[in-house]
Amino acid sequence: MGLNKKGYIFVYDAMVATIILIIILAISYKNIINEDTQSELQVVRIGNDIVSILEHIDNLNLLSENQIENSMYEMLPENYDMHLKISGNFPQGEFDIGSEIPQDKFVASGKYIFVISELNNIKYFANARYWIWLK
Repeated sequence: MGLNKKGYIFVYDAMVATIILIIILAISYKNIINEDTQSELQVVRIGNDIVSILEHIDNLNLLSENQIENSMYEMLPENYDMHLKISGNFPQGEFDIGSEIPQDKFVASGKYIFVISELNNIKYFANARYWIWLK
């Protein structure tokens, strides 16, 4: 009789271990599937760097659509393309700069919030939404 009870306990122990193992494998698989690849992260970083540099060299402060577009394409690596939407409470309204966003490939996007100042006084609040992708 005592031997049979040990057999039941062993079966229950094996079942619990199997369930725990299945849960761990399912969670690991989900994390592996959702993990961004290095190249996708690189695309996001390039887009953020370009918008940061545009602000740093005061191109975003000028609110000149042509100048922003020219500077953006000068900095953009050859095998990338980008779309930039700048909006805020400035009188010019909203700027749409760059190429049309493709629907058939990976497109990274981000948002960059900045202020437009004049003589160290904040004049306007704005944000730049960008989309960047490999050609």
